[in-house]
Amino acid sequence: MPGELVPELHDIGKLIDNEAVNADMPGLGLDHHYFTTRNQEQVIDWRRWEMTTPRTLSWLGIVGHNNRLIRKSTQIGTPPAGLSQLGLPLEPENMAQLLKLVMADHLAASKQDQVKIEVTPLAAT
Repeated sequence: MPGELVPELHDIGKLIDNEAVNADMPGLGLDHHYFTTRNQEQVIDWRRWEMTTPRTLSWLGIVGHNNRLIRKSTQIGTPPAGLSQLGLPLEPENMAQLLKLVMADHLAASKQDQVKIEVTPLAAT
């Protein structure tokens, strides 16, 4: 698969206004930041809209960090059925990179919940 995995791109879908996109493309059903449908179990079929999808590790990271597509019961060496919808080669090396991305994402989210930020007002000058 061409291209390196750019982990920082995995949440790029959070910058998209799903409601505006769905208003412009009725029937698309875009929801969530990993470019899935409302039930989070189907990847958007971009070919239906005459669009092509990237064939890169970064795209695999964007779509593939969705828990519902991966499923916790996935066996090592067997690509998750949900990800096979992408039409991307899911070699063990690619899946290992995706696993590291998912683990880092979840670890960062759990740590973020534990961070307490205190703001002290500046003294008037």
